[in-house]
Amino acid sequence: MPTSSRPLVIGIGNEFRGDDVAGLLAVRALAALGGHARADLLEHRGDGAGLLDAWSGRTRVVLMDAMATSRAPGEVVYLDASERLPTHELGGASTHALGPAQAVEMARALGQLPARVELYAIAGRRFAMGDDASAAVRAAADRVARAVLESL
Repeated sequence: MPTSSRPLVIGIGNEFRGDDVAGLLAVRALAALGGHARADLLEHRGDGAGLLDAWSGRTRVVLMDAMATSRAPGEVVYLDASERLPTHELGGASTHALGPAQAVEMARALGQLPARVELYAIAGRRFAMGDDASAAVRAAADRVARAVLESL
């Protein structure tokens, strides 16, 4: 399989479930900051198995997603997922059936994990259908976009 050294940044989320939109907001903010010049950007709705296809052949992937946790809304956890993920750092589970952490570990087990995988997890609290994203999560998505742009 051909590889690409161009980074892939994936914003994960559901825009109809409150704070779960965090990753989508972050990748959209990154696009507005000119992120397309430094990386390929992708909005993803959260199918973990689909992530393996999306990052196939990539050497660097950056994931941005919401996390259900007891942490304060808008708190950001950065993890280098190239090594085994410390799930205790993520607090609660992903809001997706097979979330990014599980997709990373599945890809690792299958020998399909890109050389460098980074995860920015934004703490949220409101995930009910029809909820609006909190101001803290919206602000965190902008901070994550700036941090990712700087790292690219």
